[in-house]
Amino acid sequence: KLDEKVEINYMVIKIKNSNGYSIAKAEIEISQNEKVITEGLSNENGEYISKNLPLGIYQVNIWENGYIGEEEDVEIKLDKPSTIIFMMQSKK
Repeated sequence: KLDEKVEINYMVIKIKNSNGYSIAKAEIEISQNEKVITEGLSNENGEYISKNLPLGIYQVNIWENGYIGEEEDVEIKLDKPSTIIFMMQSKK
């Protein structure tokens, strides 16, 4: 079925420390209008992918022990994947 349209409405989150190294197992929460849509952990490469998101603006929260938590708004547009890179700062 080659005529089927493939939707690519997804978000790629990359998490690194201030030295540019990936942070594995950082906690991630994606919400919209104060309702949690999905949550998970970054993989060994510091990445998390959330697929099949409806169009709109989402709040992305990340946190990991020893780092300052961060929040950022990300917009999902039609057929345009969104990539966001967090550079987490150490609490020390």
